[in-house]
Amino acid sequence: MSGEPDDNLVARAAEGDGPAFAQLIERNSSALVALTRRLVPDAHHREDVLQESLLSAWLDLPSLRDTSRFKPWLLAVVRNRCRAWYRRRGRRETPTDPATLETHMTRVGPAGSSEEPGRRVTKAVSAVPQRQLQAARMYYLDGQTIREIAAKLNKPTGTIKSQLFHARRAMRRAMELHEKEKDG
Repeated sequence: MSGEPDDNLVARAAEGDGPAFAQLIERNSSALVALTRRLVPDAHHREDVLQESLLSAWLDLPSLRDTSRFKPWLLAVVRNRCRAWYRRRGRRETPTDPATLETHMTRVGPAGSSEEPGRRVTKAVSAVPQRQLQAARMYYLDGQTIREIAAKLNKPTGTIKSQLFHARRAMRRAMELHEKEKDG
């Protein structure tokens, strides 16, 4: 493990450097495992929650403003994922009767679905303002780093980070609005 300060690793990871992120996770792994173990008793689910947490942290890392607060921020991501697991678990505790399940699957699932998940995502992407769309496509679809995007678009990395933040927020809002319209 390198002796590089966490702040430098966080900055590199926020720009898409996977090995830097992996080092940060390795440095904090004992705290992450201990927290997850304490909050999620089932080992099988614990691994899933931890993986979801790390994915969420990786995707949201560019929004971290104070790199010196990485560890508390990362632990908060894990805590929030654990809470979400408990909420989902509570809903799963009561078995769904087959008729309700069939109705639900017909309404939102693959069989007879009026709108497949890919189309929902496409609609959410279309909600991203044009000034942010190019950076979002380059980052999420083409796998380019923030530095690469900044160089190609001739913009500061901070601008690219901001565009990605706003693009994610627009997509989340579109997905939430779509879900509310479907429920309502």
